[in-house]
Amino acid sequence: MLQAPGWLVVTSGGLSASASLVAPFIWPAVTARRQHGQQRWSAWTQMVDVWPWAANVDVEVGTGPVTAGVLDARRALVRFRLRRVELRTLLDWCTDPAAAPVHVVSGPAGIGKTRLAVQLATELAIEPTPWVTGAAYPGCAAAAVQAADALRRPALVVLDQADTRLDLVPMFAALASAGPSVRVLLLARTATDGQWWQQLRQSVANQQQAPWLRRVGHLPLLSLGGSAHAQQQLFGKAIDALAHHFDVRFQRPPQLGTAAPDAPIAMLHAAALVAVLRAQQRRSARPVDADETVWKELVDHEAQVWLAAADRYDAGLLPDTQRQTVACAALLGAKDEADAIELLRRIPDLHGTDRERRHRVAEWLHAMYPGVPPQWLSTIEPQQLAERLIFTEIARDDAFTEQLLADIPDHRMARILVLLGTAAPTHPWASRRLGQILRRQPDVALPVAIQITSGTLLLDQIIADCVDQLALPSGLVDELWRALPNAESTATLLRTIVAVTRRRLDQPALTAVDEARRQHDLANALRWADETLTAQHHAERAVELWRDCSQLDPRHRHELVAALRTLAALYRLSARYAEAVSLGRQAVDICQDLSRVDPDANRRLCAQAFGALAAALRDAGHTEEAVQVWRQAVALWQDLSHTDPDVNARWHADALKLFGSALREAGQTEEAVRVGRQAVDLWQQLSDTDPDANRRLYADALNSFGNTLSEAGQVEEAVRVSRQAADLWQDLYGADPDANGRTYAAALRILSAALGDAGQVEEAVRVSRQAVDLWQELCQLNPGFQDQFAGALQDHGSALSDAGQIEEAVRVSRQAVDLWQELSRADPDANQRWYALGLKGLGTVLRRAGQVDEAVRVGRQAADLWQELSRADPDANQRWYANAMLALSNAWLEHGNVAEARSAAQGAVAQLRALTIRKPYDVHRRELANAQRWLANFA
Repeated sequence: MLQAPGWLVVTSGGLSASASLVAPFIWPAVTARRQHGQQRWSAWTQMVDVWPWAANVDVEVGTGPVTAGVLDARRALVRFRLRRVELRTLLDWCTDPAAAPVHVVSGPAGIGKTRLAVQLATELAIEPTPWVTGAAYPGCAAAAVQAADALRRPALVVLDQADTRLDLVPMFAALASAGPSVRVLLLARTATDGQWWQQLRQSVANQQQAPWLRRVGHLPLLSLGGSAHAQQQLFGKAIDALAHHFDVRFQRPPQLGTAAPDAPIAMLHAAALVAVLRAQQRRSARPVDADETVWKELVDHEAQVWLAAADRYDAGLLPDTQRQTVACAALLGAKDEADAIELLRRIPDLHGTDRERRHRVAEWLHAMYPGVPPQWLSTIEPQQLAERLIFTEIARDDAFTEQLLADIPDHRMARILVLLGTAAPTHPWASRRLGQILRRQPDVALPVAIQITSGTLLLDQIIADCVDQLALPSGLVDELWRALPNAESTATLLRTIVAVTRRRLDQPALTAVDEARRQHDLANALRWADETLTAQHHAERAVELWRDCSQLDPRHRHELVAALRTLAALYRLSARYAEAVSLGRQAVDICQDLSRVDPDANRRLCAQAFGALAAALRDAGHTEEAVQVWRQAVALWQDLSHTDPDVNARWHADALKLFGSALREAGQTEEAVRVGRQAVDLWQQLSDTDPDANRRLYADALNSFGNTLSEAGQVEEAVRVSRQAADLWQDLYGADPDANGRTYAAALRILSAALGDAGQVEEAVRVSRQAVDLWQELCQLNPGFQDQFAGALQDHGSALSDAGQIEEAVRVSRQAVDLWQELSRADPDANQRWYALGLKGLGTVLRRAGQVDEAVRVGRQAADLWQELSRADPDANQRWYANAMLALSNAWLEHGNVAEARSAAQGAVAQLRALTIRKPYDVHRRELANAQRWLANFA
């Protein structure tokens, strides 16, 4: 039986004398622990707004006498009834120990993100082990995570407007060292396929702070009011809650007027508040429209409250000045009373007044909008109301706007740029003001703007123009370069990258190493901007410099390998294939030397170099060697992926896809199908885990695999896979036409070909026509897509011919051949093979149309061109020469010249026999057997 220690004897009277002797040593420790706990809690509350709000919130942090604050989602005035599935998803995430510690909830303004998070906080607070929840103040995200971890209990940190915050990367660093009991919920208006998330992922991945990054969950919120009936119900529930709050009774329930189908719930609640206020003031009971007019009416109602409060505080403000003052406070905020008094200098009517008057105005503001430490003032709630007021006042008075936006504090820059960026596409005044801020305060504004407001054509143009016009200091150039996004940016923002990197090179007294890095940066930027020839010049200079640097210091050989890979890629784009292969071999040789010294440290570099060489070999027509090099690259990536899947799985999947394509082109269709299936399976796993990062790449792998299946004769599966790819690309194209137009059009071409092979000719015609229309539209934007347009025309002509629409097929096929001829004259190395394929296709269509004389003429022209290409590169072209001879044999037979038909068939068999002896692949054997059967007809 367990006994208490001898010095502790508990009796009915309490502690014995011996215990009282020990007490002085125990209680200080207990008191110290309690004080330490209080200190931890104090540190937490200084960084966050604690949720859910207490019942006496009006006393503690209320919105004073103003009315619209009742719509603040943190008050939870309207009962939470819907989004139970979404709430369950977030509760499961919080309590799942295997889940990533970060989750994203996205949706438009007013859709209900904050209300959902408040309800989550409420539910977590009554868990068996209660959680604490806090919304981190701006700039306090990392400190909030650290304070949450110090609490030693389950804690949820909420970051509202996450897509506009600049404290997320430090927050991820803090989260990397936090315990498993801390969760972070990001609320954003932009989904995780937006630029803010892609940049954040890249920044965090570069610092290797979050191995779980690809497992971050994303919960997009859609409108709850999809039908008029659903909207009326939401409106009615809000009426009930608000009428009870204001003690208003209705003889007849108010009715909702017109509302957009996707009206956010905040707008429906705002309409309900307008109806209740009208009844309270015994005004019109007409239906309330849920549109922008409700925000105007609420601002007008708030203005009545401002006017009454101004009299009490002897503020002496005219109505227009009151609006400007509240808008200024909502936009810039104030951390203390002195800050607020200084802030009021931005109001034209208060700029020259004495401090005492501004002090009375500050007190007036604080009475209506008291803040929660560390803020002395709060903003108007809900956010849409504040934005409406700010937009109206900025647009209305230029003198006010000039003073408001002069010398913006660093900590408010993000909010101002986001508001102006939101308004810019539809309000010219916002575009003008945004440009002014970027020019006046480039050191603060430009890095922020690139991170949080870029991504649309107009905003990117504004940013790019500002960078082009400013003489930027070197420190800012480096900061901008770190902030710039990756190659998936819009074209106008790529101009910014080029402008910035050019300025980096213009800086005086650069060392050789600095110049080499910046030449390489500029080459990559120009490559992304499709300025290939200029990019080559800078890449060549980078390679030259890195060669010199690596001779002086072998540690720079890694940079030399990267520069060689970039230059090889640029040479491939210019059809300088032999030079690209040479550079690829040099990169591989250097990597192999490095691996002999330290194989583990250089395995990844070797895998990248092997991949670059294999791509160059494939373009140069050395398909067999390309297959062997890809095999080595895939083996390396497989090892790396097993060691660190978070970093290397995507590289492994991409190498498998390219390896499968090389096998297909080499005629090794069986292995190509097996490898292609592996690539698709791996990309599907990655896409399921992180759809935002990997869905496009999964769709691309499906495209490639569909081609492989068609080549292998597995037509039914080819149709299924190609259709799946086209459906994915269609969704992606709908979400972002600029980024996904060309890939969707390419997917349509692949699907059309698969449908034709499967005999589904009518659908093949429909899909190929879609591809032609889309490529034509893309060509109008970028003439560089003319080769793809010509290919789409060629496919459409073939589909029309198969469907029996012969006249239209002839017209379209001629159009394709004319375009290929024009492109071949301009760049024979890149387009002559495609011109030859177009001629072969036109000959087939002409034969079917009964125009046999012209079919023979065109068929001869195609065969002659393929013969010339085959002599130059038999590995790449001998198979196609044989196919052209078989097509010519068909045309001669239709013409009635059996001898010429037999001669052409014999030539085709001879070519295929020689090719099969040299390369005994399945596809070559199959085509040889078909040619021999055709020749047997002439026996």
